[in-house]
Amino acid sequence: MRNRFYVGEQPDKSILSLVVIDEIPLSEEAHTRLFELREVSDLLFVLPSEHRMGILAQKFGSLYQACCWVESEGELGEAMMESLEYDKEIFGSHGMVLVTHASNITNLKGEKLQKIAASSISKPIYQTRRLTSQEFYAIYKDGEKESWFNRYLPSMLHKSPDMTNLYTTHTVTSKEILLRPVVIGKMLEFWRSEREDGFNGEGYVCSFCQPSLNYILASMLKRLKQGELEVKPDEL
Repeated sequence: MRNRFYVGEQPDKSILSLVVIDEIPLSEEAHTRLFELREVSDLLFVLPSEHRMGILAQKFGSLYQACCWVESEGELGEAMMESLEYDKEIFGSHGMVLVTHASNITNLKGEKLQKIAASSISKPIYQTRRLTSQEFYAIYKDGEKESWFNRYLPSMLHKSPDMTNLYTTHTVTSKEILLRPVVIGKMLEFWRSEREDGFNGEGYVCSFCQPSLNYILASMLKRLKQGELEVKPDEL
């Protein structure tokens, strides 16, 4: 495990909000929304290394009353999966997990979030889209200048193929995604199995290199055929 977990407060809510802190300092909107979320959910922060420069993570987590924060050293997808596993194995799992980003924080109100959590909806709730042709091309185009040397060097040196964003087919377009424990369990089962069989010991999850969880969440859930409810959660 390359990501470091710190517990600030014991969880006391049935909902967990997993928030990627991808901007420092926070906007006033994000600042306010985090306290609103804290009223109805526990907070778990994922702090990527590029956004930790110049801040004290313990003070950040304490001031915003987080139950846990993660100092991420690898890809965001890996930090997310380890966080979901941590919630299940250490905290005992929440009845619903909301995933959002500080730079585009959810506008889902507390009463609506609690109502959804208390409902019988079991499918993931979010809006998504397939990546465009140009976005696909940006992934599959060969960035190496064509030459005899570049063409034959990988095979000569047994160089591993470039797996960056190999499975990125979709992205989330809503500000948040809501997940139930059953769906999270399937994600964790898939993660554990593909990690054992993955390329260079890393596999599917670590192939996603975007600075957002929107891509891995949408692509993985499509791959697992979880039949998402295609609606913005705040419009339910």
